[in-house]
Amino acid sequence: MGRDRDTAGGRINGEDIRDDSPEVFQHLIQQLDSLRAFRRLDISKVEIYFRRADLIKKWKSIKPDLESIVYMPNNLPQTSFFIKMAVIFRQLFPACFFAIILVFLVNIGLVANLPAFFYRLALIIPFVIIGGFILTDLIVRKRIATYENNNPQLHSEEKERIKKVVEHLVDKLALKIKELNMDPEDYKMRLYFDDYRGVKIEKAVVEKMLGLFKRNYPVYIAIPALGRKL
Repeated sequence: MGRDRDTAGGRINGEDIRDDSPEVFQHLIQQLDSLRAFRRLDISKVEIYFRRADLIKKWKSIKPDLESIVYMPNNLPQTSFFIKMAVIFRQLFPACFFAIILVFLVNIGLVANLPAFFYRLALIIPFVIIGGFILTDLIVRKRIATYENNNPQLHSEEKERIKKVVEHLVDKLALKIKELNMDPEDYKMRLYFDDYRGVKIEKAVVEKMLGLFKRNYPVYIAIPALGRKL
């Protein structure tokens, strides 16, 4: 039925869900887990899902914690410059796609008489923009990870409060799955932490960036721990 379509933590289609559907809780669990792991997300979109789930009080209880975590990298002098550069490269993505399309049209003969200089420029632009974004993003992530490792108590209280809300959402998800007599296997989640009550870890995987470079941390594939439907 496509219920695990959001296992990567991406945005789900609001037209497909009810306010109290399992997908809403599944989505919120993954988003909060990602924020707890210092992933840069738009928390205003997270708030929308809290409102759909009628959990405004829970949202207000952790909103300051989420903001503290999300905005922390901007206050690190060794990362602020690279964050700005990553944003600039991301904003240039449309130019990158335009260059790729232009090269394609030239190669199939639909665009003729393009000066050699502009053709070479169109070839180079995607590598510069995409490569620049990947490089600056890697630098930011590595510096944040180094800072976090050097400061193990960094945002520990905030993370603990977020963890408790995640566990509350896991309970909500489990109850909803039971109520609807659904299979918890349909609600797999990709998590960066394995310390949540009520979650069954099925496996831990070390993913590769761009399919080539192994990340130095595992991702946990998990389901609500209520047993499989017979």
